Amino acid sequence: MARAVSRGAWAVVLALGLVGCAGGGAGTTATSGAGGAGSGSGGAGGGSGGAIALEVPLTLEERAGVTRVAEPVTSGLPLAPGAVRDTAALWIADPRGRPVPAQFRVEGRWPDGSIRWLLCDFQADVPANGTVRYRLRAGGGANPAPAQSVQVRTLQTGLEIETGPARFRLASAPFRLFDEVWIGQRQLVAPDPASGIVVTGAGSPAVVYRGERVRRMSVLDRGPLRVRVRVEGEHVASSGATLCRYTLDLVFHAGR
Repeated sequence: MARAVSRGAWAVVLALGLVGCAGGGAGTTATSGAGGAGSGSGGAGGGSGGAIALEVPLTLEERAGVTRVAEPVTSGLPLAPGAVRDTAALWIADPRGRPVPAQFRVEGRWPDGSIRWLLCDFQADVPANGTVRYRLRAGGGANPAPAQSVQVRTLQTGLEIETGPARFRLASAPFRLFDEVWIGQRQLVAPDPASGIVVTGAGSPAVVYRGERVRRMSVLDRGPLRVRVRVEGEHVASSGATLCRYTLDLVFHAGR
């Protein structure tokens, strides 16, 4: 699990320590601790040009001994009252000060309407066991579009998500986690009526339940860098009785 702590009012440390991220597979999620960050007063400037009205250092520490290239990072950040009112003013600077594509979502606002909690996504390069510093800024720059964006298409049978190199198809009836998976022109997973989610009950011999139905499939986060799909359903017995309910979140990153 990634860890983040706040240092003073300005710095946030994100630890990239997931062994499962080898090869750039999974993204790293971090949430800052207590403490505000921001200029303290006044609104942020526009999305490009002008002076920098806000700067929050984001220190990334790689702790698994894996070189990270365009590693997805998701961070929740607290901002001071009046610091920023509009995400259009925000952008992420890499260690050389160059803007990198970022995705922002407001999670909460102060009584004056300014942003209190901000969820931001970007992709970072971090050497194995190394430390780099990115910066969240308002004003003085612009948020560029990513080279590849996550695309979501609604189908009659469910959803299709394309990240650039990969394409995933989720069918709601029946739900098999991934109904189809493609990497480029190569299909890795094809629909199979015999596959699906299995619930094994207690007893000897064990009772196997293959019934499953989806109550809701929805897109909770939809942005160019990250999309989160939530599947809510239930496992059922052959009689139609509900055995248990489940909620599953699937996260897709651009370029992955």
